[in-house]
Amino acid sequence: MSFTVHTSRRQFLHSAALMTAGMLLNGCIRRIPTGNLPVANPQDRAITVDVHCHIFNGTDLQMAQFIRKAVGTPPECPLVGPAEFGPLLQDINWLVAPTGKSELKKLRPGEGDKAHAQRDKIRNASYGKFRSQALASGATSEQRDALKKNYQTYLDYQRSKQHAGKDVTLVGGELSAANEYFQYRYVALADYLHLYNDASSRTMDLMIAHLLDYDWPLNNGSPTRTHLDQQIRLMEQISVLSEGRIHTFAPFDPFREIAFRAGLDRAKWSPLAMLRKDWVPQRGCIGVKIYPTMGFAPYGNSQLSPDTWSKAFDWLPDPKNVSYSKGNVATIGERLDEVLGDLYALCRELDLPLMAHTDLSNGPSCEFNRFTAADHWQAFRDRFGDLRVNFGHLGGFEDTAVTDWSMPSTPAELNVNACKLVAFMSSDPKAGGRYYGDSAYNQKVLTDRSGLQAIYKAALAWQAPGQSQPLLPDRLMYGSDWSLLMLQENMQTYFADFVTMYQQLDGPSSETLSDQFFGGNAVEYLGLREGPTRRRLLDFYAAHEMSRPTWMDKIDS
Repeated sequence: MSFTVHTSRRQFLHSAALMTAGMLLNGCIRRIPTGNLPVANPQDRAITVDVHCHIFNGTDLQMAQFIRKAVGTPPECPLVGPAEFGPLLQDINWLVAPTGKSELKKLRPGEGDKAHAQRDKIRNASYGKFRSQALASGATSEQRDALKKNYQTYLDYQRSKQHAGKDVTLVGGELSAANEYFQYRYVALADYLHLYNDASSRTMDLMIAHLLDYDWPLNNGSPTRTHLDQQIRLMEQISVLSEGRIHTFAPFDPFREIAFRAGLDRAKWSPLAMLRKDWVPQRGCIGVKIYPTMGFAPYGNSQLSPDTWSKAFDWLPDPKNVSYSKGNVATIGERLDEVLGDLYALCRELDLPLMAHTDLSNGPSCEFNRFTAADHWQAFRDRFGDLRVNFGHLGGFEDTAVTDWSMPSTPAELNVNACKLVAFMSSDPKAGGRYYGDSAYNQKVLTDRSGLQAIYKAALAWQAPGQSQPLLPDRLMYGSDWSLLMLQENMQTYFADFVTMYQQLDGPSSETLSDQFFGGNAVEYLGLREGPTRRRLLDFYAAHEMSRPTWMDKIDS
């Protein structure tokens, strides 16, 4: 998930707050589909994996605090949204959108569509108050018009405007993206598959959904409307109902673990313990996501001044003295390295892949945004270089230029984190260590595909000094950043445009680049071919009386 300084993403939260009223009308929350999901095509022997997507709604997120505190990309670091709209948007979303508990109940066999009438009543009762507040908050004339229409009217209008009368089941744009955060998560999965499964010559075999945990960095440990453990349990059920088409990366927030070890009131459980005992062995989670821009380097925090975290968090009054028990005091940097080291040791023990947000965005400060830059990964590589890591968004990959990939033997100080990360990736110091990157939210494929293709061509040809072959062909992976991708009005063609672009990069006589990018690299990164992850998934499917998914048969064919 990445709100960088692209105009549409920065406008989203403002527009969402002003236009949420349109989604509170009849038809806002769509019922969970009762038919089968689109199926993966077993005849298409090439495996396709979306390694970076999100299946959540607003009750899973710290919406108000993210809008109030998160900033964009350095050096300007603009706020991602006007702070005054955050509480309003969150209050209405948390009142109306389905919680994980209610959705889990509906997804279990024998449960119908109960409570829809009550939700409609609440939704309509809330509309009048919200509309008057929104209209008084500086809405443009266009937004005022939108506030007078219900969602179905808006949907019909957008279809005619964007698609010239074509039969489109789902439209993109700011209102549609905001609407998706009011839906059941299973609806978001169905939307994705109905939109992309048959959009090209490839069908989507496997999706990797990444959850987020911002409770301690943004809200002093106060939980989201749907607590994290409930989100994990819901995603387990969705994995079952999708017949293994989607699995989850559990989030790890080191501040939550520190708060637990320090005995703070709201820290009731250890995320490390949940990963070991429940989320990985029982719930179908196959990896771990970290979010360094929330306030920590991947490793080496102990080498930074404790003043780095001065006044960053209300629950951390003294970064120089973080006490677990009498006589056990350390700096916050030392505590961070301690719990992150424990996480990486667990990933090594269980053979879990890591995913890290590496776009320089979304943290509470410019300084925190830089924690995910390439130079902060050196200390990690020195101690944990044998782990498999995906650099999510590959440091803003789409924002590079063709000339950026004419890197010398000793890469210069570049402003683009992607180039630094790729240079860093060119050395895997320990056996088994593999660094990857993904294409999530490369919106340029929708607006300037030829320009993005030129960037990919240059980057895919870049060769590290002393190596016989280019690096990225077997390290770059397909990612969409769904459902955030819905912000783009023409998001319907995202997958197909990437397929077309890679066909052109391959040329007429080969599909090697395509096969690696769309699935082959993800299979190796995720550990799906053999090993502990594969065995745990087979146990998961057996426990739920599931057949082997199509993607597993494709790997074995």
